[in-house]
Amino acid sequence: MWGIGVTSLIDVISSPAVCNDLIADSRPEPGPLTNTSTVFKPCSIAALAAVSAASPAANGVLFLEPLNPSSPALAHDNTLPCVSVIVTIVLLKVDCIYKNNDLTLNFDNFKATSLVDSLMKTLRASYYLIPTLARNLNRFEISLPGGCGFANRPIDLHQKVFASFGLETYIFENKLVCEHSELHGTTFEFPYKSVGATVNAILMASFIDDVTTLINISNEPEIMCLIKYLKSCGIDITYLDSTVVIKGKKKTLNITNFTNIKDRIEAGTYLILGALKGNPLTIKYCPIGNLESLFKLFDYLNVKYEINDSNVTIYKSEIKKSIVLSAGPYPMFPSDLLPI
Repeated sequence: MWGIGVTSLIDVISSPAVCNDLIADSRPEPGPLTNTSTVFKPCSIAALAAVSAASPAANGVLFLEPLNPSSPALAHDNTLPCVSVIVTIVLLKVDCIYKNNDLTLNFDNFKATSLVDSLMKTLRASYYLIPTLARNLNRFEISLPGGCGFANRPIDLHQKVFASFGLETYIFENKLVCEHSELHGTTFEFPYKSVGATVNAILMASFIDDVTTLINISNEPEIMCLIKYLKSCGIDITYLDSTVVIKGKKKTLNITNFTNIKDRIEAGTYLILGALKGNPLTIKYCPIGNLESLFKLFDYLNVKYEINDSNVTIYKSEIKKSIVLSAGPYPMFPSDLLPI
């Protein structure tokens, strides 16, 4: 980020200490046979300089020497780090400022439009934009969700959810085409727990002047946070035992200030790394209550940790037990932590 004159909120790190031993263990001597290529593509220095200068000029920040490894003299309002998110915001003409971990959005110039772009294809959850577009457009196209290196992300349950609201969708040339004449409330029972489809169903219901009942929804902390946020925006939502009743409204939602929950997957990832290698690691403001399944696993494996208010200190532990671990809907072990 130094090259575009934006001060990063993250300290400069060459190689995090907690990962050093892991890296060494993954390639013991004599190590795998490797072949390092020394063939480079031809590159125009003039073109590189032009591209480097174009980015700060477009974002209105002071220009530094490209890839200058020192902090800029003047800090600017931070921009969102995810390029695909920035592209989405630009295409929808939403003004935003990200500063000191606060995100301020201004929708005065919002313009709904189809979102088919090469960078949009890198967005893992592009389908979360569909309810907003459907609220404003009768027909639009959007890139299929991407950004996942394991496999294509299935959207069949999402399509069934959309259809129950009157939004017909079909896939054409690696994009999702969406059409409707008029949206309406619905009663939909999920055949199985799905966080993504639950989010889309709640958003669709919130943007329609009608009553919707959703049965067997996911009850992850992130879903409860979404419900709390929409309530702060003026949506009438009643939740009871995996069923939610929503009285939506198409008119403008209330302006609100909202504090998001801490990321349990990010916190869990660091805790697992701390248990495997390195010096004692302390995670501040850890969402302890949302990681009960992880701490139960630590207790079973005799992993040493200490909890002090919302801070967790974890110590390198010798794990001598084997375990077959299965992931499932909350409060079971989260699937996003399985690869760690």
